[in-house]
Amino acid sequence: MKKNLFLILFALICSSSVFSQISWNVKAGFNMSNWSKGSSDTKFDFLCGIGIEYAFDQTWALQPSLLISSKGKKQSLSTGTMTVNQVYAELPLMAAARLRVSDNVNIVLSAGPYFAYGIGGKTSWSDMYDDENTFENDGLSDVMDLDKFDAGIGTGVALEISRFVISAGGEWGLTNLGSISYGPKNVNYTLSAGYKF
Repeated sequence: MKKNLFLILFALICSSSVFSQISWNVKAGFNMSNWSKGSSDTKFDFLCGIGIEYAFDQTWALQPSLLISSKGKKQSLSTGTMTVNQVYAELPLMAAARLRVSDNVNIVLSAGPYFAYGIGGKTSWSDMYDDENTFENDGLSDVMDLDKFDAGIGTGVALEISRFVISAGGEWGLTNLGSISYGPKNVNYTLSAGYKF
């Protein structure tokens, strides 16, 4: 049974590689995140993941990805700094239009929804007057009672040079982060580099 399953999986991988409309990619980069309401500073963190592109023709394509993405906010207060880290497993489903610039050079515009589920988190506080007056809470549900599910709209623009990709994008959450009274949502901007197989 395991051998048959392995053979089927191997055949699917080989067929997708031969079928020129399907390609794989990897990417890594950083996020510039914040919450939509309240006074806070931009927080810099990481993203990485893999993706698939299914090209319908030379212009239009569908680009689902699976990312590990760290978001949150950093807030400076009169007595110290509070940092909220939210780590998500994220699934963007982007529709893309490829514009040919020259041989092996394309500009790709994309837009679509994203869905995310919190897999970790941490709130930390540092007191500017007392180094010992710090605390950390682990787990996304402990981070200011945030919900684990997030969803929103994303857009992006990418420059493809042969198999190398440099991309920038934005994400705007449509779901409230939790029971926080002022109802903030995630806002995130990304810059990443990738490679297509």
